[in-house]
Amino acid sequence: MLISLDTFLRGARESQLTFRQDSILVVLTWIIAPLISTIPMALSLELPFTLAFLKWLVAGLQQA
Repeated sequence: MLISLDTFLRGARESQLTFRQDSILVVLTWIIAPLISTIPMALSLELPFTLAFLKWLVAGLQQA
């Protein structure tokens, strides 16, 4: 679906966001998006270690 430039500019003009708010959103997106994309990879790397730690913790609690 193509949006004409005129429609896009009218929407931007009617938008309540100021340039400063817009740039803050862009910066936040630029910072947060890579973090969100790395979460699944980080979890998949840490999951075996977390499970091993939990098993060790449960074994230690059962012996105590």
